[in-house]
Amino acid sequence: MIRIVGRGRHAVMITALLVLGATLPGGASAQGISAILDRLDRLEGQVAQLDRSRPGPVTVPPGSRATEADVTAIAERLTRLEERLETLAAPRERDAAGEVASLEEAVASLAAVVQGLVAWHAGPDTAAGAPESTEVQDASEVFPDGGETAASDPTQVATPGGVEISGFVDASYFHDRGSAATSTFGLDQVEVNIRRAIGSVGVVRADVEWVNDGAGGFALDVEQGFLQFNLPGNGGVTVSFGKFNAPIGFELLDPADMYQFSHALVFNHGLPTNLTGAMVAFPLGGRADLAAYVVNGWDQNTDVAAGKTYGGRLGMALAEGIALGVSAIVDGGDEAVDAVRVFDADLTVEAVEGWTLGAEVNHGVGRNAAYPQAWKGLLAMAHKDFSDRYGLTLRYDAFDDGEGTRLGTGAPEVRQAFAFAPTFVLGDGMGALIELRTDWSDHDVFETRDGAPSRSLVTLAFEMTYTF
Repeated sequence: MIRIVGRGRHAVMITALLVLGATLPGGASAQGISAILDRLDRLEGQVAQLDRSRPGPVTVPPGSRATEADVTAIAERLTRLEERLETLAAPRERDAAGEVASLEEAVASLAAVVQGLVAWHAGPDTAAGAPESTEVQDASEVFPDGGETAASDPTQVATPGGVEISGFVDASYFHDRGSAATSTFGLDQVEVNIRRAIGSVGVVRADVEWVNDGAGGFALDVEQGFLQFNLPGNGGVTVSFGKFNAPIGFELLDPADMYQFSHALVFNHGLPTNLTGAMVAFPLGGRADLAAYVVNGWDQNTDVAAGKTYGGRLGMALAEGIALGVSAIVDGGDEAVDAVRVFDADLTVEAVEGWTLGAEVNHGVGRNAAYPQAWKGLLAMAHKDFSDRYGLTLRYDAFDDGEGTRLGTGAPEVRQAFAFAPTFVLGDGMGALIELRTDWSDHDVFETRDGAPSRSLVTLAFEMTYTF
């Protein structure tokens, strides 16, 4: 697994340049070094972009799109770059033109590493079928199957086995123009994540969260808590046992991994968020991975039905910066509800610098006569970073509840939503966004302030998050 942090390695590169600059005669070489430093600034901006879009430590969950081979390849390239910088920093006799050429070669290697990180970064928590995170920061550190830990020296690989603590604080202001005319400030969620890499054996992780219960208090919950065992051998196969984020869909669960304040209709009504059971994840070559699981029902820590729920996800890197996830899940149901079958496909595109594009299609069906279910959903999102500080997200999604059992209105309904969300980076680990969202339906399922039925609803939110 890998942890991305931007400024430590850049500092090493600048140190090497300063050492060389002291030995190069003439104005021409100085100009060449100045141009290289400008390129380094641009590369650091790309890494800062990763920090902004995925604040805090990134853990690749079981079944994510990043493969062990991808992470190992990036780590090897980083190691080669460090060795080259050490060689360049050593005083030696060479003409100025040769020095600048070598430095430019080193910068090109760093650019390739950044591109590799961007391609790997397409997932967790999914993001994509994370943000993943998914639940993207001062060094690149690689350990077997997620042994991520902080290091005091960002240029060194830390030793697996230490306890790592991370998390986030999420606060907001929310205004609903519906009948309640809700206008409220809120501390929405505080989460503390604890994880420990147990050498080459595996990982143990627990995510504890305090969530606003909507009634003035907080509900204490465990979002994730699992033990992950690495099967012996070099196959990269892992077995997770416990409670974990469902490896399905484009959007991630935690606000720190989101580009908007709200989740899409597909996330809220067509997918599970957490599963309790066992999951096996293994790579399929260098560009694909597969996860398969057997669990209790959707978001159930204790099974209340006779049958278990089965599912899996196939993740594929179609090209650099383009990732596709295909998922299926069959809810075992009980005597009253037949098995619900869900198919989901999500696409993440980060092939163009500064852009993140996402799409998802979702279909579900259940055939019990007393509780029929049939729905279709879709999502399309575009996020553009205009600088290291500012960005903009546009998202459209729709949900067709053919039987009226998923949206809760009791009648067939097609609901759509559009979200407009400028994003801001306020500082290291701290971000903010403003979301203007409108929902509309083909039925009068909303209300106006005076209580009259309405087919549309407008909400406004301001949110700040800090990830540590």
